[in-house]
Formats: sequence, C-alpha cells, structure tokens
Amino acid sequence: MYLKKKLLIALGLSGIIAASVAVGAYAASDIKLFVNGKKTTASVEIIDGSSYVPLKFVAEALGQEVRWDEAKREIHIGKEADTSLVGYSRSNPAPVNTTLTFKKESILENYEGEVSIKDVIRGNDAWALIKNTNKFNSPPAEGKEYMLVNATVKITGNQKKDTKVDISSVHFTLVSTQGKDYDAISVVSPAPTINTSLYVGAENTGWFALQVDKKDTSPLITYARANDGTGGVWFKTK
Repeated sequence: MYLKKKLLIALGLSGIIAASVAVGAYAASDIKLFVNGKKTTASVEIIDGSSYVPLKFVAEALGQEVRWDEAKREIHIGKEADTSLVGYSRSNPAPVNTTLTFKKESILENYEGEVSIKDVIRGNDAWALIKNTNKFNSPPAEGKEYMLVNATVKITGNQKKDTKVDISSVHFTLVSTQGKDYDAISVVSPAPTINTSLYVGAENTGWFALQVDKKDTSPLITYARANDGTGGVWFKTK
C-alpha cells in the first residue's frame, strides 16, 4: 500500500512539472503583424522563443488560397498548377509517360490521335542495342551519341473515312536545349519499330533512333508540329 501511494504521488508531481514546462514554453505576445505594409489582426504567439502565426491567416492576407487535403495530409497554398497546357509548347514540355492528344491538319491529311513517350535510352546502352540490331548500323558521329525512343501513337479520328495514317520516325523531331532541330538519321532501329500504318482506333508502340550531342543533356522531342515549327506536342527526354 505504501509503495502504491508513493507511486501515485510521484506521477502527480511529474504531471505538475510537465504542465509547468508547457506553460513556460508558451506565452502570448504584443507583437503586431504587418503584411505588405498593412497592419493585421493576427495573433502572434511566442513558443520556445519562436514566433507563430496561423498559416491560413497569413496566406489569405497575401491573397493566396489555402486548401487542406485530408486524404493526403497536405496543405496547399496558392492556385493549382494548370496541367492542361503541359506538353503543348517548347517552353512547357511534358514528362516521359505522359499521353498527349494531337491534331494534324494539312492539305493532304487531317487526323487526330494520342501520343506518348514510354522510354528513352541514350549513350553506350543505345549504341549497343542499335549495333546488335543490324551489323551495318554505323557508330554515332564524333561528339554525338545515339538516343533510342520508345513511343506509342494511337489514331482516334480521321476526316478521310477508312483511310490509313502512316506513322514514321521522321514525324518525331529532336530539338536541342538551345532550340535547334537535329537532323534525321538513317538507322535500323530495334524491333518493334514505330513505323507502321494505322486506321482509326488502332495504335502502335515501337522504337526509333535519334542522334544527339553528348553535351546536350536536356533535348526535347516534338511531334505533329506545323511547318513553321509551332504547335504539336512536346516531351522531355529525361
């Protein structure tokens, strides 16, 4: 009985000490908060020597939205990024494994579809695959290296009913980081290749080869551009 009573007293004392520490660490302050030169009514609290202000209050004072995602346990400040434009300009390319819709319009053809870049291999690994594909494939030019790209193209519409659409590696263009188109190359790519013909509703996944400067670390791949270089879809290569 004595031991039990002693234990209860000890626990009670520790609770009092803990409460005292908590009270000591927290203190109200008379600090005033100004946002963009305007005084606010925010309550600034001092805890362990640091100033704390409600996040929601400050964000709204700055004209920003605050959203709480309970499922992900995330706080978002500001507007959501507009992802609808990703991949439709050179300045905003889409990452690998993004599916983009495209439309090809000209005097001779008028069709639309979906395209995505599934994988990108470059350097020695790409050359090894190309070399093993065909013994007549030549090594890359001095200062350059091969890039193997695996892509999927699907045709979803065609104004010329029951007409096939030719899909070729030459429809894909590699653009340097500085903004210069790389020349197309003649290489036998690993099977299956991207080259094929598709009717509406069909798709094809295959490889095609490009050649890039070794020092060019972030070139882009574009597809279905207009003749003046505008439009089309754009992808990162890493």
